[in-house]
Amino acid sequence: MGKERIDIIREVIDQLSFVHLVGEIQQGAGYIVSCEIDVDTTGGVEPLRWAVEIFPLYPMMAQGYDSIRFTNKGLMEYPHIMEESNLCLHTNHAYDLHSKLRGDLTMLKQWVDKYYVNGEKDDHYEHLVVNTLPINGKYYTFLFAEAERPFKDGDYGWFDFGSQMKGLKNEKTVDCFSVIGYLSNYYPKSETNNCKWRAATRTLKGYVGIYCFLSKTPDVYGKFIIKDYKELNKLMSHNQVKFVNDEMRKIEDKHIIDGHVVFMVGYSIPSGEVQWQTMLIPVNDLPFEVEKVRMPGTSQNQWLAHFTSGNIQWAQTINSSYEHFFGRGAYPKRVTDSKILIIGVGAIGSMVAVALTRCGARDLSIYDFDDKKPGNICRSEYEFLHGCGGKVFELSRILYAISPFVECKAWDTDFDMLVKGSIGNEDGMAKAREFLNEFDIVFDCSTDNDMMKCLDQLELRSQIVNMSISNHAQELVCAFSPEMSGFVEEVYTKLLKNDLEDVYNPTGCWNPTFKASYTDIACMVQLAMKHIVKMISGEEEKKNFVIVDDREGLKIQRL
Repeated sequence: MGKERIDIIREVIDQLSFVHLVGEIQQGAGYIVSCEIDVDTTGGVEPLRWAVEIFPLYPMMAQGYDSIRFTNKGLMEYPHIMEESNLCLHTNHAYDLHSKLRGDLTMLKQWVDKYYVNGEKDDHYEHLVVNTLPINGKYYTFLFAEAERPFKDGDYGWFDFGSQMKGLKNEKTVDCFSVIGYLSNYYPKSETNNCKWRAATRTLKGYVGIYCFLSKTPDVYGKFIIKDYKELNKLMSHNQVKFVNDEMRKIEDKHIIDGHVVFMVGYSIPSGEVQWQTMLIPVNDLPFEVEKVRMPGTSQNQWLAHFTSGNIQWAQTINSSYEHFFGRGAYPKRVTDSKILIIGVGAIGSMVAVALTRCGARDLSIYDFDDKKPGNICRSEYEFLHGCGGKVFELSRILYAISPFVECKAWDTDFDMLVKGSIGNEDGMAKAREFLNEFDIVFDCSTDNDMMKCLDQLELRSQIVNMSISNHAQELVCAFSPEMSGFVEEVYTKLLKNDLEDVYNPTGCWNPTFKASYTDIACMVQLAMKHIVKMISGEEEKKNFVIVDDREGLKIQRL
């Protein structure tokens, strides 16, 4: 098998005019195949020589990495060359060795022409490569969000951070912390510059670290984070170094994490955003030295601190600002910037609340008078570990656990009286109307016909969306204000064959409820939300619709 593999590799290289084998192909320990190749360039530039390693899993990938490696130690300053001098090349997939190697060598040639010969740079900014290793048998992660105010070069001070739940990685504990806010010592009278988390997240603080904002990026070759404390002397002012040295020597025990002081350095990146990197410095082995220095032009001496040589222990630091948190998929701002009320947080309402939260909603209010019981869990967004209690209070905790940006108000009393008790009373209707018109969007998921009729009669300025589902989740009905009740009643009485016999009857004197699994309901709710969001944001015409489940799948009928 090894000889056959080597023969294929040699055959592919011989077939490509721009690649030349140097010496012989070798197979070493662990069935790793290695060789050297020259890759032709253009414009009279000398060919580039690469060391090639092909691992046994090739042509398959392993844990997200290609199982072929191209290395050249003289190209460290060029894009996509990693610290081990190997090229980070995301190649195309192929099942057979011949096709895969041919494609990989072709992409290597493209890299040579684009970056080495033509000297091109990528428009997209790549963060510095930081190899985060366990520190005393643990991993450490720090999350930060955009601050309320910008930072200036030379700034320094303290920052508050709080502990989150622990994680697990490579069979080791991950301690995770959220940065709460920064208090500058450079500007002594300034107020705390808080991260733009929701207010509740900012109560997590309990630890204090030290920060400095740099005028330069702490990089090597513009790609890798510095590794030696001594490099910080070139990046920090004397005042910054003095502050860090002084503060670390007197920091309180309660702010020490596993025998380490937490020190963050920040810097601006091309997008205008601030990036932070966090290091853990052993409190019993501070990397500082103080020496007496003659002041220029005077006979006076001054004691100056500077960093000594030593290996920096970097922790993982992640920008979790709103734009990054929801960057992979958020609803349009017309929805996420709205003030939203959800009436009824059973199966449908709880899914709507979670979908809105996961897609960037910031301001939610939820109402339901009902309690969560264990039987609710199987088809809603509730959890067994929360026990029993009011649905709205458990759901608000779940939403807070999902997003650090959502504010959620929950109540389980008085709302019915406010709305239903207002009908026929001008003062009461005015009060109910004033309250509900504070919301931009109201989702009525209560399946309460009385509530639906009352919302119609109030003639609200808010956009109301009524969502309900038939037994066995055969249909989901969605209606928009005004005049929702007439449409919904006509659909259920004249168009749908809603089976009201085969329903679920719990033990005891409960109202029967419809049968449907979490999957049945979630498929319809998520499809409905996709189009509701498009209609509210103006991408689609706003129109009542019914989602029908038949043998050909889910279909939308716009009515």
